[in-house]
This record gives sequence, C-alpha cells and structure tokens, in this order.
Amino acid sequence: MKRLLFVVGIVVLGFGLPSASHADTLNPLLIGYVSFDSGVSPDGNSFDLYNMTGGFAGPPDSIIDDLQFSGTLTVTPTTSNPETFTFSGVEDMNQAGPATLVTVPDDVTISSAVLSITLSNSTGVNIYDDNGNPAVVSLSPVGDVSLNGLPFLTPCDGSGSPCSSAAVYVDAALPSSVPEPGTWNLVLTGMAALAGCGRRLRRT
Repeated sequence: MKRLLFVVGIVVLGFGLPSASHADTLNPLLIGYVSFDSGVSPDGNSFDLYNMTGGFAGPPDSIIDDLQFSGTLTVTPTTSNPETFTFSGVEDMNQAGPATLVTVPDDVTISSAVLSITLSNSTGVNIYDDNGNPAVVSLSPVGDVSLNGLPFLTPCDGSGSPCSSAAVYVDAALPSSVPEPGTWNLVLTGMAALAGCGRRLRRT
C-alpha cells in the first residue's frame, strides 16, 4: 500500500507539474505593402498603402483578423525639406483596396520616404502560422519602413520593372503558457499522496 501511494504521487506530479512560462516567436507576418506608384492617382505619382490583413494575403504567415492602420508617412523631396503626412482608418484590401496616403506632382522627385504604422489591435489576434494553421497571438509594434531612392524614388507603373516599394511585416508571439487550476489540483494531490506515504514510513 505504501509503495502504491508513492507511485501514485510520483505519477500525478509528473503529469501535473506546470512547465516554465514561455512565449514562442513565430515567423514575421506580412501585413501589407507601401508603394510609390504611377497611374493610381490622376493627379500624379502617389504613395499607396496596401493593407493585407483580413485574410487577404492567405496562409501561411499572415493575419486573419481585419486590422486598420494609422500612422505617418514622412516624404523627403530632392529639392526641399521633409514633410510628414498622417493617416488613419486604413482598412484591408477586401474592404477598400489600396489607400493613397499622398499624391506628388509628376515634376517633383522624391529622395526617400519613411512609413510608420500603428495597428488597431495587437492582442488576441487570429493569424495563419508558419504551417498555415490558425493561431491566436500578440503582435509587436511595427517597425519603420523606408523607401530609398538612388538618387530618387522610381514609381511603380505595373510593368514589373524595378520600382520603389516595400513589404511591411510585424513580429508575433504565442501567449505565455499559464497553468490552469486543474493542473495545480493535480500537483497538490500528488504532494498529498507523497506526504501520506512519508508519514506511514515514519510510523514503521
């Protein structure tokens, strides 16, 4: 009987002992593109933002939820000082297509542009993971995305020629694992069994 109690205690502890908390980092998730385009706006070249959330990009490594973008775009012309434009409420491509952030006259050349994005939600976000399976994650802040010209940005005209565009990614992590109440109950049961076995051994 003593040996049985001891074995039961060890087995219960083995199954119930909580593991250390951790957060598994996944591959960066594609959330969109920023592009310096020709022909999208009738008023000249334009900086356009393509929101690829809402399942638009498809699996793997993409976001299923509809997230809106807000932030700033800082544009530096070759002959004048940088200018910053703000934007908000940019919906995914399924909802609204590309969003034009600013239009630049055809005779103005741009040497660089920097995009900064804030997401409408960053916790409890549904995604497709590395294997294309659904998962729920937390998202890190989106880093700045730069478009640099040599010596100026080249508009994208749909021909497939090299042009000024960049993909936008965000890092994601699975939530840290926290032991459930049932796990702690198993641990306490195992400890009680071992304690009972110890008392019996001392009496003998």
